[in-house]
Amino acid sequence: MATGTSKRPYDWTPDPHILLNVLVKSASDNIRSDFGTWPPNEKYFSHHPGYLSGTLPPDEPSEIGTTAKALDALAAVCTFKSSGQTTAVSLTLTSDERAIIVIAQNEDIDERVIRFVTDLWTSLSKLSSLIAQYGHADSPGLEPAKRSSLDSQYRAVKALVYRHGLCRVQHAFFKRWCDFKAFIQDLEHTSGDRDLRSHLKLAYNIMSSIVNVLGSPISESTSDLTLLVEDMDKLQQKCLELFKDEEKLNRWVNECQKPVGKVFPLSKYLKMCIEVQKDCSALIAFASTKRHHHILCKTMYVKAITSEKLDLAPFLDSVNLDKYADMAIEMAEKIMSPFLTRNWDDEKQRIKDYASVMRESALLHPECAILAYHDRTLLLQDGDEHGAESNAPPFIYIGTSKAPCYACCLLFRAYRKRQLGLPLLTQVSSMKVRTPWVMPLLSDEKIAASAREALYMQFCIDYAKYLSNRISTGRAEPISRKTKI
Repeated sequence: MATGTSKRPYDWTPDPHILLNVLVKSASDNIRSDFGTWPPNEKYFSHHPGYLSGTLPPDEPSEIGTTAKALDALAAVCTFKSSGQTTAVSLTLTSDERAIIVIAQNEDIDERVIRFVTDLWTSLSKLSSLIAQYGHADSPGLEPAKRSSLDSQYRAVKALVYRHGLCRVQHAFFKRWCDFKAFIQDLEHTSGDRDLRSHLKLAYNIMSSIVNVLGSPISESTSDLTLLVEDMDKLQQKCLELFKDEEKLNRWVNECQKPVGKVFPLSKYLKMCIEVQKDCSALIAFASTKRHHHILCKTMYVKAITSEKLDLAPFLDSVNLDKYADMAIEMAEKIMSPFLTRNWDDEKQRIKDYASVMRESALLHPECAILAYHDRTLLLQDGDEHGAESNAPPFIYIGTSKAPCYACCLLFRAYRKRQLGLPLLTQVSSMKVRTPWVMPLLSDEKIAASAREALYMQFCIDYAKYLSNRISTGRAEPISRKTKI
């Protein structure tokens, strides 16, 4: 994308945006039905040895700590819509005892989100103080009054989360509730593991109670939310018992459904229903750890990042699409084995045709918006040091409500490779290609140019793998559907 500050002509030759938004997006849509996931594996990929692992190999940690899990959970519970809303958050701790939560969403931040984060921090801070003072609720010999205070604060945290995310919980339950009831009814005519059947029946009874609560208007009164919190606690315990041997559970479910010829994704549905409860557990685990007490004692500020759209039209107007198409296909051919090359005029035409549909503004993905914010404050050091403003580097992990997409994942890898002073991590990517996607504006043009080139090359490598797989398996046409933007 254009830098916005440089007067030099924009070097579009290694720019990844058209390559990703049209060719990679179309290929990923096809490959999910033909081969599995994106990017494709190298089973049929007879490539140049130098491209074996690509330019941006994985460097994400296999496991993350309590703070990282809490940031993912915080991002998730900030979403209050039933679907379509995504959130990213970061945490900055300053030397003058401030804690700054930077939050971005795929829309402008609603005031209720800021109020919720503030109230949640206060509630978690109170819980942390009680645990530091009394110990955990299950500590042996704890006085009943102290245990009651702890239990009450646990419920207060959960009630706050469920009040804010009620639509999200309702959507999770009601989306497949009728299918789940039909599945339970079908089980009455089958045989199988008695323990699994018993646990599932109890889970169903608890869920029926929850659905009755969710299906009625829930007031702000404590009684309604208390009942929901208590039932969700019970449901989580039952689900954990069912998931002790999830492979066994799935085999049993598949066997039970064979006679009726139906397929109900039981494990996926149950996990979706207890997702908010799982987020609550991650936040409470953070507050319950002694080493985090000093964090929650800090004065907290919320920095809301305004949803930013970057216009793609000026970029496209500066691109020679004929040359861009020739270069992209030529690069893919170099990566592939010579015997797999063919006439790719149809691909070149698709690139050129895409200019007519790529005229809209692209909204920055929330994690990219936070990356750009911290990149700017850390490099320029021009912000004030008060309230929600700080030039201090954040905690190295950005929490996300959903796993980052393919392009965001590769951008973070490219950024970590060049900007060693800010090695920001995220949860493991879903590797789904979500478009329209646009790269954020970075403060250092050298780092931005390096990231663009790295993304361009990795997109070429993965697209070349796709073309190789498709030809090697007898699927001569590389793309069979139109890209929808």
